[in-house]
Amino acid sequence: MNLTISYVIISSGEDIYIEQALMSIWSCRRFNPDIKITVVTDGPTAKLICLYPEIEQLVDEIKVIELDKNFSNFERSRILKTRLREYIDGDLLFVDTDTIFCDKIDLSDLNADNIAIVEDIHIESLKSHPFKSVVERTLKSLFDSEIKGDLPYFNSGVIFYRDTEEAHLFAEKWYKNWESGKNKDFQLGKFDQTSLLKTLYDNPGVVKPLNGNYNVQILGGIKYLASGKILHFFNANWGRDSVHPFLNKDYYRKIKSTHSLSEENKEDVLKCKTLFSSPTFIIGSADVPFWISPEISRLRLLLDTPFWGSMTKIILRGLNGLARIHKRFGKS
Repeated sequence: MNLTISYVIISSGEDIYIEQALMSIWSCRRFNPDIKITVVTDGPTAKLICLYPEIEQLVDEIKVIELDKNFSNFERSRILKTRLREYIDGDLLFVDTDTIFCDKIDLSDLNADNIAIVEDIHIESLKSHPFKSVVERTLKSLFDSEIKGDLPYFNSGVIFYRDTEEAHLFAEKWYKNWESGKNKDFQLGKFDQTSLLKTLYDNPGVVKPLNGNYNVQILGGIKYLASGKILHFFNANWGRDSVHPFLNKDYYRKIKSTHSLSEENKEDVLKCKTLFSSPTFIIGSADVPFWISPEISRLRLLLDTPFWGSMTKIILRGLNGLARIHKRFGKS
């Protein structure tokens, strides 16, 4: 198989995307010394990447795509990601920058006819996904579509594409759906997974599930952690920075200050599965909807502020008192 591992990097220089990519690319090359690695980027980001000589040494190609200067960096990132299939020859494995390789890619695992992707937070069906109602509302708002039947909901952080006509056509439709959704409602449509779901719904059978080891979403897929080949540390603010150093932006700011990886950084990459904080508690599937609910998210925000944090703690103590009274006198 003529496989290319491909990254999309768009950066303003103030964010941490290049630093994350450097760590991911280093880990990829460490475990896959002979595989082709390509970075797809735009002109302004290419100039920034030049400040990181390790990236140029580790990759085989930096492909620069010129884009309209009026596009925001977020738009540029999504344009290159959804159109990536047209920029790369041969089979390709797209990998997000916030990932770490922990093992060699087994080409026998990449046996899809056209496209293979890991399910979002390793849940086989949208029907069982904790964000099902949000996803369905967004799909309805952007595309006036409703899910009929049981569909998978994929995480777009790692995507395997064959170099087939079906894969190319699917990617073209994905880009058009993303553009349509973004133009209708930028805040809802700028992310790429809802447009991916819309494309999947309109083109059944093209995308197959990929082995979960190739996109271990660490905040929702602990069952794959031990055997995982690619760990995915989300850029989104889901979870606390203290869970793992790779979820903390300060870790990458230190790399930014030197434009290179230290020996300590490389050691952290190689032992990344052991760097989780202690104690770290596991939340089972029955409790996940509660802990990721909007109410709990807002409560966490309140607790992080001086005045409202104090008021919230007083209210929580009151609720705890009510719970004690209910436990003692309430009916079961």
